[in-house]
Amino acid sequence: MSDKNAVPSSAENQQPTESSTGRSFFVQVDGPRNVDTTDAGPDQASGDEKPVPEHQDPLSIMANAEDKKRKKKKKSKGKKKSAQPTGFEENYADAPMTPAEHNEERNDLYNKSRSFAERIETCIQRYRARRKFDNDRKDVFDKYLALGGIDTGPKMFSGGLDREYLENLNAGEIATATAIDAVGRDKYGVGRDASTWTVDFEGVAKCFFSSRAPTCFDLSNGDRVLYCVNIVRNFLNYVLHHDVCPDYVDQVRAARAVCNQAETELALVRDASVALPGDFNVAVSTLFGGHYTGVFGGADEWAAEMDISVGMSDEKAAKVIETALKAYGTDGEAELFNGRKNMRISTTFERPIEVTEMVFSDEKVKQLYAKENANRTDKEALKPLGQLYARTWEKPFAREEDHSDDEGDSPSGTGKVEETRLELWIEDDLLRTCFVGMKMDALIRELTISRGSGSDAEVVRVIPCLDAVYSVFCSFYTALANEMMIGWRKPVPVGVDGDGQAEDGAADKVDGEDNFDKD
Repeated sequence: MSDKNAVPSSAENQQPTESSTGRSFFVQVDGPRNVDTTDAGPDQASGDEKPVPEHQDPLSIMANAEDKKRKKKKKSKGKKKSAQPTGFEENYADAPMTPAEHNEERNDLYNKSRSFAERIETCIQRYRARRKFDNDRKDVFDKYLALGGIDTGPKMFSGGLDREYLENLNAGEIATATAIDAVGRDKYGVGRDASTWTVDFEGVAKCFFSSRAPTCFDLSNGDRVLYCVNIVRNFLNYVLHHDVCPDYVDQVRAARAVCNQAETELALVRDASVALPGDFNVAVSTLFGGHYTGVFGGADEWAAEMDISVGMSDEKAAKVIETALKAYGTDGEAELFNGRKNMRISTTFERPIEVTEMVFSDEKVKQLYAKENANRTDKEALKPLGQLYARTWEKPFAREEDHSDDEGDSPSGTGKVEETRLELWIEDDLLRTCFVGMKMDALIRELTISRGSGSDAEVVRVIPCLDAVYSVFCSFYTALANEMMIGWRKPVPVGVDGDGQAEDGAADKVDGEDNFDKD
């Protein structure tokens, strides 16, 4: 659920059948055994030791006894028990429901006569009882539910549940009694005009994968991304399988499609976050007082030993920019760079941007870079440059920039936020980590190339550059007000009990001041 655009989280579509069949353990009890002692002599029958024959050497008998002690019987190894399914396996499928279970769900638990809040609460409780959650899975699922407006956590002041009480309950009743998930009473009116909540399975899934999960969990590799996505997808499958909310089935399917999209995009987002802004943009930043100015550590001994490079040398930065201007500029622009005094940073602004198109280098550009790299080592080689087209994007719930009255609300000072189209120069290998719709928070600096000086200077070209990339998001980035309310608890006045009555000594709890009426 979400505040008018946020919505309760959903639930997945699978479930093992409940079984009333108990397990029995058979224990073999030791008892008298029939032993044939017909031929045994009196000494043997009584358990006495058989006397040593006189013709045997006592030393050899002792040696034989020692050998027998060393030869221990091998214990028969039982078959190793296979691990019980958790319910999250790739090809896991819930067992078919019995007619009685189907009727119970259709006519009682998930009947449309019950409110959505009651149905989804029951669904979550039964789903959790039918899956085996380790700590990591529980953490992911709890945060997903919390974003959807579900209260998760142990029940407070319940006094616990004794074993005798639980033995008299069936599986469904036990799941309800031991549940740690609940829907707040303020959400029971969801769907009505007066409610401040609405149902949005798709919105919660988008917000979770694009905003919440990347900041809360380790998504550093494809396996971790798949691990996180599969938990939510498993829950949504369960919701569909048990027909929990047929009135919102389209939303649940849309949320499941978001899971498939997140599986692909989150991996690319991770790669782009590490690779951006790319060599050309780092070069401009290095030479023109940007984020990477003065951070080059490639000449340091520790960097050489670890075979890493931090930042970029001025020499390489100059060559990167010069080659880029030869590839996408005119001959005159490349010549103007030689003086470097004809270039300056004219505008700097932070803006969320959205990728609209990627254009890889053509054959002519590749040949130019191959020629430049003819006498360079692989480590010093220049990478062919492509083009990334983007537009500015209004990020939900973003903090407003603090401008003066003269500046207005836009970088140009017009007082109007206008959509800006950008042509950014990015290396081909980095473009492969980008996709249409990908969003990012970036610091943009415009490199202006001029001819002449002073008031007579003529602007030849303005090149937008990515000076720094702060964060990268999926194409379906969504922010919900729910995220701001996670962990919030309704405040209770100091010195007031649950019924709103003043407690004894309440005045002493407020720094000695009495905050109640004297009447």
